[in-house]
Amino acid sequence: MAETRRLELANEPGTWQVTLLGGSTLNVTAHGYSEEQGSYIFSLLLKGQSCFEIDILRTPSNLVSKIRGG
Repeated sequence: MAETRRLELANEPGTWQVTLLGGSTLNVTAHGYSEEQGSYIFSLLLKGQSCFEIDILRTPSNLVSKIRGG
């Protein structure tokens, strides 16, 4: 029988408010974000046998007016 592996959040993520140029706001639960090649990339840190990061949202930085929170 195959072993089931469980993934968990490495620690409690924060909530980021991403305001778009049109005025809409996205609430994103993530551990952090980075800016790479013209996009903001939000990610979660998970732990299993080892810790690893997964991207949960990628949005073009030219559509974002501000990011607050964390």
